[in-house]
Amino acid sequence: MDEVVTVWERATMLRKDFRIYNLTEPAIIPPTLTIKDWRKPPFGYIKVNLDAAVINGSSGLGVIARDQDGFVIGGCYKFIDKAMDVNWAELEALKEGLNLAARLKIARPIVESDSSGLVNSVNKRNEDITIF
Repeated sequence: MDEVVTVWERATMLRKDFRIYNLTEPAIIPPTLTIKDWRKPPFGYIKVNLDAAVINGSSGLGVIARDQDGFVIGGCYKFIDKAMDVNWAELEALKEGLNLAARLKIARPIVESDSSGLVNSVNKRNEDITIF
C-alpha cells in the first residue's frame, strides 16, 4: 500500500510541475486559432447544415435548415442502429438534408457539411476520387 501512495504522490507532483512549466514557458508548437462560426447565406438562399457521427456500432445524423437571419426553418435527425462507415453515415446525412430541403420546398439551398470526403465526392462527381 505504501508503494501505491508513493507512486500517486510522485505522479501528482509531476502533474503540478508540468502545469507550472506550461504556464511559464512558451509553447513549442504555438496553438493555431481557428474561428468556426456559422455564416449567413446570401439573400434568398437557405443554408442546410448536416452532420453525422458513428460510435459503438450505431450512427446518428442531424440536419438543420436556416435562413439568412439564422432563423431555423426546419430540421430532422435519424438514428441508425447498425455498424456503418463514417463516410456512409455522412452520405446518409446528405440524403436526409436533400429530403428536408424538398419537404420544405427550398428552391435555393446551400448544403454545408464538415466531411471532406463527402464534399469532394459531390464537387468532383465526374471523377472517381473516393470509393463509397
